[in-house]
Amino acid sequence: MTETSEDWPDEGDLVVCSVKSVKENGAYLDLDGYPGREGFVFIGEIATGWVRNIRAHVREGQRIVAKVIGIKRDRDSITLSIKSVSEERRRGALQSWKNEQRATQIMKVAADRINWKKEIEVKVSPSYVNLESAVKILENSPIEVVAQNMHYEEQGAYTGEISYKMLKCINVNSVIIGHSERRMIFGENDDIIKRKINTALNNEMDVIICFGESLEDRNKKKHIEIISNQLDVIISDLKINQWKQIILAYEPIWAIGTGVNATPEQAQEIHKHVRAEIAIAFNKSLADSVPILYGGSLKPNNSEEIFSKPDIDGGLIGGASLSFEDFNSIIKSIDKK
Repeated sequence: MTETSEDWPDEGDLVVCSVKSVKENGAYLDLDGYPGREGFVFIGEIATGWVRNIRAHVREGQRIVAKVIGIKRDRDSITLSIKSVSEERRRGALQSWKNEQRATQIMKVAADRINWKKEIEVKVSPSYVNLESAVKILENSPIEVVAQNMHYEEQGAYTGEISYKMLKCINVNSVIIGHSERRMIFGENDDIIKRKINTALNNEMDVIICFGESLEDRNKKKHIEIISNQLDVIISDLKINQWKQIILAYEPIWAIGTGVNATPEQAQEIHKHVRAEIAIAFNKSLADSVPILYGGSLKPNNSEEIFSKPDIDGGLIGGASLSFEDFNSIIKSIDKK
């Protein structure tokens, strides 16, 4: 018997459902995101116009997207509408649901099948809405959950932003800052990234700090200069004891999601340069101990060669992490380092 979820959807929410049974006056739907809960869609909410044969529109076992149009908790009743959902919103909701199911499955499999070396640290970074479920799924595994972003202010009227306090209240204590997409799409400059880093470090959050050059910078042979400038902002006022909270990640922007990765030699050049800069600013022992990851179209067929370079300590894995077999293969290639 399925245990009924204590959670309820809100009126107006779009929910992914499975058709449980079809009646003459409507259909009962199981709400996939709320185990044990079901809703009812009346025949007049199935489709626009007159519905002559309800089974021409819905059938048992069919997965559909419906809108919540009424909730009566005292009667354990949820009323749904199918016709209120546009085709565009239906496709978007189904795709989001599929992505969440796939991510959840991968995390469960990873938690069950993990057999990597003890010294290898594995972290996953789902979207914000999946963070809490990821923490629960991976609670008893060595895999850590990391947020993809956070705001630099601790609190205030910043609609849509996520503060470190929100992350900590769901037991997420690590965050990625300065990802290339945040820089390119959302216009985050070095000043904003520095403020985020300071907020995270000052509130005992671990941070994965991303940096990298554009294709234009590399073609103009300015990539070392750009990396040095970004690094200077990151480390300019860091204290030595804060480095234990930091992982660096080199992301050549031109290699993110393009299928084109930096050559092992190109990646090693940057990693070696970054380590040398840290040694100058602090000391060589510290520089040697800082983990520096490579991120940029890492795949099973290139990870072993990239990880073989002396200054590359691991990977920030994007698309390949959506396949457990690919993700696991990349992780195991670190075993050979």
